[in-house]
Amino acid sequence: MKNADMPAFVESERAGDYAAIGQGLSKREHFAGLAMQGLLASGPHDCDEHGVAHDAVLNADALLAALERTNATPTR
Repeated sequence: MKNADMPAFVESERAGDYAAIGQGLSKREHFAGLAMQGLLASGPHDCDEHGVAHDAVLNADALLAALERTNATPTR
């Protein structure tokens, strides 16, 4: 399972037992929601609600990609 598809909030007593969690927001959905909240709070936009939603998803994907790169880079 990709990091983006992992649950944003673990509801299981057993850490890592994602099969027991059931439905909920993925990390991608959660990050997109946070990005959309920030975009909407920042003021007027040149695009409609579909454009804002699209931008939020692009920002969420960029964050997940950056996290993947950071996790793949060894730390000193």
